Amino acid sequence: HTDRGVALGDEPEVLRLYDTRTGAKTGEVRLTNGVSWVVPAFSPDGTRLAWADRGGDAHVHDAGTGELVRTLRSPQN
Repeated sequence: HTDRGVALGDEPEVLRLYDTRTGAKTGEVRLTNGVSWVVPAFSPDGTRLAWADRGGDAHVHDAGTGELVRTLRSPQN
């Protein structure tokens, strides 16, 4: 949760993004590698949302749209 948005996991393998001011859905993040439960983390400025999959890779998304910005690969993969 940030001042601008919140991510809710209301369906397996999906995080839905909502604007906290209007309640409108702004995007969604499709989780990979069979992940159905994550603890997302927002960047301090609220513009990015990150989560890690079971393999240890971290996925960074635009917090407004859900678009994947970058995947950081685990050194173990």
